[in-house]
Amino acid sequence: MAQAFLGYLAAHSELAEGRETLAGLFWGDRFRDQARHSLRQTVLVLRKAFEDAGAQALAADAHSVALDPAVVTVDVQRFRALAASEQRADLDEACALYRGELLADVSVRADGFTTWLDREREQLRQLAADAFMRLARLEAAEGAHDAAIAAATRALAIEPALEDCHRELMRLYRLQGNRSAALRQYQACVEALRRELDVDPDPATVRLADEIRAARDTPPPTATGGSTQPAQPSQWRTWLPSRRWRRLSPYLAGGLLLLLGAIGGVALLTGVERVREEARQERMLFPLPAQPSIVVLPFKNLNRDPAYQVMVDGMTEEITAALSMVSEMFVIARTTALTYRDRAVDVREVAEELGIRYVLDGAVQVEEDRLRVLVELVDAIENRQVWTHRYEREMTSLFEINDDITLEVVTGLQVQITEGEQDRISLVHGTDNLQAWLVAGRALQHLRRLTREDNARARGLYRQAIALDPSYPGAYDGLSWTYFIDARFGWTERPDEAIRQAGELAQRTLELDPERPATYALLGGVQLMLGNHDQAVALAEKAVELSPSGADVTAILALILTYVGDYRRSVALFQRAMRLSPSYPDWYRWSLGRAYRLLGRHRDAEATLAFEATEAGGSIAPLVELAATYAEFGKMREARQVARRVAAVAPGFSATAWTRMPPHRDQATAAAERAALIRAGLPE
Repeated sequence: MAQAFLGYLAAHSELAEGRETLAGLFWGDRFRDQARHSLRQTVLVLRKAFEDAGAQALAADAHSVALDPAVVTVDVQRFRALAASEQRADLDEACALYRGELLADVSVRADGFTTWLDREREQLRQLAADAFMRLARLEAAEGAHDAAIAAATRALAIEPALEDCHRELMRLYRLQGNRSAALRQYQACVEALRRELDVDPDPATVRLADEIRAARDTPPPTATGGSTQPAQPSQWRTWLPSRRWRRLSPYLAGGLLLLLGAIGGVALLTGVERVREEARQERMLFPLPAQPSIVVLPFKNLNRDPAYQVMVDGMTEEITAALSMVSEMFVIARTTALTYRDRAVDVREVAEELGIRYVLDGAVQVEEDRLRVLVELVDAIENRQVWTHRYEREMTSLFEINDDITLEVVTGLQVQITEGEQDRISLVHGTDNLQAWLVAGRALQHLRRLTREDNARARGLYRQAIALDPSYPGAYDGLSWTYFIDARFGWTERPDEAIRQAGELAQRTLELDPERPATYALLGGVQLMLGNHDQAVALAEKAVELSPSGADVTAILALILTYVGDYRRSVALFQRAMRLSPSYPDWYRWSLGRAYRLLGRHRDAEATLAFEATEAGGSIAPLVELAATYAEFGKMREARQVARRVAAVAPGFSATAWTRMPPHRDQATAAAERAALIRAGLPE
């Protein structure tokens, strides 16, 4: 009761509350004298707590009780003010402050207080949903689609029936070329509207879904699609309070914090467990694999210091990589699992979206030098917990915890692993130096962004990791990739030298760890650039053999095969890579379009590449492949339009240079591709 009382005073810290009002609010079911006595006792308890902390924050007299605003800082009021602002910085801060339901861990049987709390929660939810939605539109207008998706997803976690928010996400996924995610969002919209409001989607939402299904290549004029216009009457229902708002609280990650500088802080909200329903195979977006199938969700960072996020990400990255080496399992790629970070989802939703049976989830907290990890493995189809484990060890035992979790998963799913697989799993860390491992984790974050600047930052960090541990294979592997990427994307004036360095560093990696899948894939790419096609295929095949569920190594083999001439197998491998990572990187899609084109399936190539070329980002590859597709298909007007876009993005483009590196095994194929690009209007 004292916590609820303190929370109420904090929410009203700008004014004093009358004693009669407070007594009726919290003890209205008692006689008047009893209610007054309970109020006095509660005030004494709180005053003693403040005094023990060296503060005089509670002001009480014969008529009223209040918190001293000069001593107490309450972020509920700050959140309200920030959420109403139109300034970007204010919205960012408001969204950072909102982490869940007000006073989520408080349970008080007092009708007056419960009525007040329900009303306050509903108002804060609506303010938060609106703030996240406005932030999403600002991010989208600036082209930051991933950030926009994250903000819009948070809005839906708070109010699932926001129809214009669902449409915003559909548009954003469409702009990213992720048609399946856009259609999944439409289905989520339909279900939410029927569940929460018992209505069907607006015609505008249905039309957008139909356009996405038809794979039209004309995107909306902006990422927001004009959604900043005032809502029409048919949209008002998206802001109606949900009849089932109480079901939302399990999906919220935490809450607003009452900050009391004098006594350290009192949390008004805490996280709660998710409500789960069983997953059904008939609702799954992909067929359920025959092998045990699993996704490792991003572990939650329960530490206030964001610096620990690299460590938490590294743990889930490593567990995913280890499980991907087990041939009898089907493991969803880390890139797809990351799309669930900061999203309010339940196990059923994850399983049905990804077409898998098992979900591994966890949370990590560091206190001084102790590491606490809570991990849960859930069978989504049977709606049961396979196991839950709690680990509490020294920070230096982090790698042991990762190994234990991996082996517990394999044992819990009754998967047989070979001796070689067990050896590879034990080597996945590559170092006993925790600092080197953390530095390499930061480097990997930069490497995956695929920009020239981030690639340079990654190189510097990998060198730091090697300095910390000169025998760390993961750091050498990452460093080799930075040189290969420089050469592949033309970010160096000496590509031959970059390829040489990439190859030498990869060989050094294999001396330290002879069975590292990503390194074999890299060497496959190096040999392709050197024109050694048979060696390129053999090395990439070895990578897939070592990591059967490795989406990236599978896609790299598929891309190499487009230069070797095995187009049918390339298509099949790209499709498998996309199944392993439904939220796949952009290069999977345009490379699949390339395979379709070379196979002569120009309609499939056009449909695949048109989405990718809509938002080509920093790569001209989707545009070049689409120009070649149109030219080979005889659509010369469209080919020339796309060629003009290529020339605008890359003024120094040369069809000859494009088809020379990487080299085709069949020079006739290279000549035909070069001729198609020249017909499209690109420089020779």
